Amino acid sequence: MLKKFNSCHHSQKKSTKMQIHICRTPSTRRKMVIKVNAHQEGNNVLDHLTQVRWTFHDDLTTDYEIEDFISVLFLSLKFHTFKPEYIISRINGLKKYKVQILLILIDQKNYEDYLEEFVLFDQQIFYCFSNNEAAKYLLALDSNARKPADLLKPKYSQLQSERKQEFLSEFPSLNKNDLKLVDSISLYDFFIDEKYNYKKQKITNL
Repeated sequence: MLKKFNSCHHSQKKSTKMQIHICRTPSTRRKMVIKVNAHQEGNNVLDHLTQVRWTFHDDLTTDYEIEDFISVLFLSLKFHTFKPEYIISRINGLKKYKVQILLILIDQKNYEDYLEEFVLFDQQIFYCFSNNEAAKYLLALDSNARKPADLLKPKYSQLQSERKQEFLSEFPSLNKNDLKLVDSISLYDFFIDEKYNYKKQKITNL
């Protein structure tokens, strides 16, 4: 059910309380909008989502639906620490989308402690450090939605050990020899447990 219509530039008539935003885009731009789950009302991300049109919907299984085939679930890491089962329930309740993204807002100290559990998720993981950055991700996804869907799909190995190395390889200072040192250790234990300090000392760039 459609609840509300938003676009880019705000205007309001005195005779009505409906707020209409007019987005000035080239005539070649498709007239699509980002569908937003009604439960996202009040999310500060929407305050920054001003360069694209979006509408609230009651019947979405995801938080943000782009072009009908891209699902974006939004997760506050601080909320996740209090209710870790929430995101599992949301993922299990998703309808089938060709592209599934988990957009995680890093709003918790010592966030590194929680990163390992997301490595094994089937969704593509995006991290952001502000609501404005989260909105920029949504805008970028909307702008590139017409490109082949395979470009947005995650290409992860099915082996847990390889996926852990793929995750660690995102740190540019780590080389292949460094990755071998942590291959048999859980990421959490490696970064937190002091008994592995001797291995960390061998990684000069960590």
